[in-house]
Amino acid sequence: MELTTKERLRRTKLDSYWDNDLKLVFNDIAERYDKANDFFSFGVWTRLRRKFVTWVDMPKNSKVLDVCAGTNAVGIDLMLKDPSLDVTAIDRSEEMQRIGAERARKKGFKIKSVIKDVHDLPFEDNNFSGITLENATRHLEVKRVFEEIYRVLEPGGYFCHHDLVKPSNPVVSFFYNGYLRVMVPLTTLAFFRTKKFLGFRQSALKLSNYFIEAINIFYTSDELTLLLEETGFRNIEVRSLMGGTVGFHKAQK
Repeated sequence: MELTTKERLRRTKLDSYWDNDLKLVFNDIAERYDKANDFFSFGVWTRLRRKFVTWVDMPKNSKVLDVCAGTNAVGIDLMLKDPSLDVTAIDRSEEMQRIGAERARKKGFKIKSVIKDVHDLPFEDNNFSGITLENATRHLEVKRVFEEIYRVLEPGGYFCHHDLVKPSNPVVSFFYNGYLRVMVPLTTLAFFRTKKFLGFRQSALKLSNYFIEAINIFYTSDELTLLLEETGFRNIEVRSLMGGTVGFHKAQK
């Protein structure tokens, strides 16, 4: 499937959820978000995030933007690695960022917070020397967000990306889909207070179906590389982990 066709399919299937429900969902899960990720992945997600941060290489005193920052897990890990970094977080969930700011404060860090939709970054061109995006791209219009990231990144700066991806190996994809169909509903039932939305059973089913489909119609690691190239990035480094279900990308403007 061509990338433009796939992006159109993703918008058709997921746009209404992105526009109407997703912010409410992440505000609801904010206090339990990191625990939910570890429950879903049997603790692997925290280790992958720390591996990703180790892989990210920002010069001292860099001005860094963390896109879809959530609870500031990446920003905090970056500052633990190098306290000289000047980190700005952007996310459209006020509750996630409230918790993230408090967690940063407890570590002795100050992370600037911007509450806004990341499809239109409220920053000048060439404004950041490094940008990160972790565990959120499958909920976004990817091409549009990559173009915005490219715009606000300084020439020579690096964009570092980490997310679940669609495995390209059909055997891995078969077993991975089975895993998703067990663990996503269990995680939803255990961590989301979904009765705030449609009623518990209906909302749990709706959330589970959304999260599974968001991965199943997402890009492979190779397809994300092509999207980065089409956006104008160069010197792209890729790491494929967990049988091709997780991808790290590092790309230079």
